[in-house]
Amino acid sequence: MQLIFYSVVNFVCEQLYIKSLCLACLQELLRRWEQFVNEHQTYCNSQLTCSEWQKDLANRLSSCIATNGDKYAIQNRLGKLQVGTKSVTRYSYAHVLDCVES
Repeated sequence: MQLIFYSVVNFVCEQLYIKSLCLACLQELLRRWEQFVNEHQTYCNSQLTCSEWQKDLANRLSSCIATNGDKYAIQNRLGKLQVGTKSVTRYSYAHVLDCVES
């Protein structure tokens, strides 16, 4: 009778140990999955920001592509485009670097 009791206790202890190992593995997988999801979300946000920046720049370029008007009107549009492009480029470049570093 004692032999059966010890074998049952031994079996239960082994099962508890296996359960604790499985739980530790599952927690590690969950941690990795959450990290993957966070990195994917950061990548998607960066890609969306870059796409919006490209669309904004394309809209600015398309609005300034018209060559109608006199020399001063064209120079004025070119100046606005250059100022806008520099500010957008600096912001976008800094934002992309922040996303990559984090």
